[in-house]
Amino acid sequence: MKFNLTVLDAMTKTPVVVSPEISVEHGVKLMLKAKVGSLVVQENNILKGIVTEKDLVEKIILKSLNPKKTKISSVMSTVVVTVHPRVEIMEAVKLMTKYNVRRLPVVDKDNKLVGFLTLNDVLRVQPQLFELILDKSRLFSSRRDYVDSECDKCKVYALVKPINGRFLCQECERNERIINYLN
Repeated sequence: MKFNLTVLDAMTKTPVVVSPEISVEHGVKLMLKAKVGSLVVQENNILKGIVTEKDLVEKIILKSLNPKKTKISSVMSTVVVTVHPRVEIMEAVKLMTKYNVRRLPVVDKDNKLVGFLTLNDVLRVQPQLFELILDKSRLFSSRRDYVDSECDKCKVYALVKPINGRFLCQECERNERIINYLN
């Protein structure tokens, strides 16, 4: 199987970018509105970090912090693995596996943000990589309560888990937890 697609072929060209000064609550609302699982944090066009649902669960919910008063800068991951748009998809997947991440900001030679690559983006353009990624990486949960099926909420084919009578993918499950926490 030959993989000659590049990151440019798969990446999201307009990621959701926020300032480090906004509240976590505002950031979560942006994530829900855009139906994304992460935010890119920039200040003066300089990449400062990334915020994922995992960051929100670990740093807000588990520590019982107030999302209205907590700034994105205090929950973002500041060590960010990036990738160039001309890198082949398989190399990007190897980076994700090596650093145990599911998202990569895409930067040009001047370190300017030009896009965002997620595992879902990769699987959209190279669905045959699903089994390879599942077998070779630690990027997916190994819990036995997940099965391959369509998510009842976002309609994406993924690993889903029965929750309150619906099958939800991991991202929708996290979003539900965040929504329930904020309400």
